[in-house]
Amino acid sequence: MKLGQILLFRNLIARDQLREALRRQHETGRPVGEILLRMGVISRADIVEALLAQPKASVSASALAKLNADVVRSVPRPLAERHCCLGLVRSGGHLVLAMEDPLDQSVITEVEEATQLCVLPVAASAGDLREAIAAKYASS
Repeated sequence: MKLGQILLFRNLIARDQLREALRRQHETGRPVGEILLRMGVISRADIVEALLAQPKASVSASALAKLNADVVRSVPRPLAERHCCLGLVRSGGHLVLAMEDPLDQSVITEVEEATQLCVLPVAASAGDLREAIAAKYASS
């Protein structure tokens, strides 16, 4: 099930809002969740909850092992270790951030302030994150 469908099913957006977001996505290529967030019709927490409702909404240990070191280092090591989070993908002014609790707004805010990027959080297990943080920052 796609993000827009989940948001509709949960009555978090109206069908007209989804249509408008899809139209904008077609024009800009931006993710629907980001567009809806910018439209002000949903919150970041709404996106995270909807993404967690999708299959494979969390990041696996094998995916964490394959991360680009430069993207990982977008988040300063002390911050990554303290909050058990890891940069996954960086595109433009956005950073997809793997974290144990993707609903923890205080961590999202702190990472956004430190990186000057808009954070889009996804879930990952604490153990997998700790292992990946140790491995990826060890080479720096």
